[in-house]
Amino acid sequence: MVDSRIVQPEVMKAIRERLMRLETLIGHEKEGEERSIINRLKEAMENTERAESLYIFLATKSSKQLEAAEKTIVILKRAITNSSIGVGTSKPKVLEPNE
Repeated sequence: MVDSRIVQPEVMKAIRERLMRLETLIGHEKEGEERSIINRLKEAMENTERAESLYIFLATKSSKQLEAAEKTIVILKRAITNSSIGVGTSKPKVLEPNE
C-alpha cells in the first residue's frame, strides 16, 4: 500500500515544471520581495490589459493615418493627371477628392 502523504518523484517533477512555466509567465520574484503568486498574477493581468489597450489605440491611430495618406495620394494623382492634360500651365490644379 502506498502512503498518500509521500509524493512520487514524477509528480514532484511535474509540479516543478509547472511552477517554472508559471514563473516564466509572471516573472521571477525579485530578491527580498514578498508578494504572493496571486498578487503577481494580478499585476501580470493588469500589464496585459494595459498593453492590449495601447495596441488598440495604436492600431486605430495607424488606420486613421493610413486613410489620410491614401486621400493625399488620390489628390496627388489627380494633380499629376491634370498637369499632363493642361500643357503650358505652370501650376497644376488640385481637385479635392469626392467624399
